[in-house]
Amino acid sequence: MVFLSCPFISSRSHINECVAFIFFLVKAVKQLLRLDAENPDSHRCLIKFFHKVDSMPAPVTDAEKLVRSVLEAEHPSISQLQNKTLSEANKVFLGKHEDSLMHRVAVAEMLNILEPARKIEAVKLIEDSSNKVMPT
Repeated sequence: MVFLSCPFISSRSHINECVAFIFFLVKAVKQLLRLDAENPDSHRCLIKFFHKVDSMPAPVTDAEKLVRSVLEAEHPSISQLQNKTLSEANKVFLGKHEDSLMHRVAVAEMLNILEPARKIEAVKLIEDSSNKVMPT
């Protein structure tokens, strides 16, 4: 398993540090959402984090299996993701904030990350905006 940002794992202490780091990231994402779940940057962090988690290879070691099980357990506890794919969560976020250019840009960026083949649609989301920087 490629740990999210752990560049090199050479010993048990490094593995423990990487596991702790991933758990720290989960906690940070959840806290960010508690502070301001409707912020475009919060949305970006949520989608990017779980997209990275979803793209990790299958766990092999016990530590990797532990990390994967915790991450899978946390996924449904985040209200924005309950019973939704990341793409569906992105659409829901757009539906709540379709009049805000900042939010549309965040949704377009995440659409491009989640589904690169839909890049033209992502650009159109921004171009079709009513150009309000913040919702009224």
